[in-house]
Amino acid sequence: MSCCQQQGIKVRAIRIDVEGEIDLPGFLGLVPPAELNMDRLPGFKNVTARVKIEADADAKALKDLHEHVVRTSPVGVTLSRPVTIKTELEVLQARSVA
Repeated sequence: MSCCQQQGIKVRAIRIDVEGEIDLPGFLGLVPPAELNMDRLPGFKNVTARVKIEADADAKALKDLHEHVVRTSPVGVTLSRPVTIKTELEVLQARSVA
């Protein structure tokens, strides 16, 4: 929202609906990924975000703002390209009750 403030745009309401196409059998492990065939990967094949905004700016200003946010969004940029993913597991021992 700081982009809006920087441009003097007052946002009254904003809603972002996100949906994606996912292979549920692959996600649930019911069908193993066949040599990394995209039809069997457990991840999303595509993600769509629909932004609905009510603000005190004209449509062109809001379109320009939207394009700027899409270009500079850390989440959008991360989703649009391969990134290194690291995971760690720490196994904690259950405490015995005396």
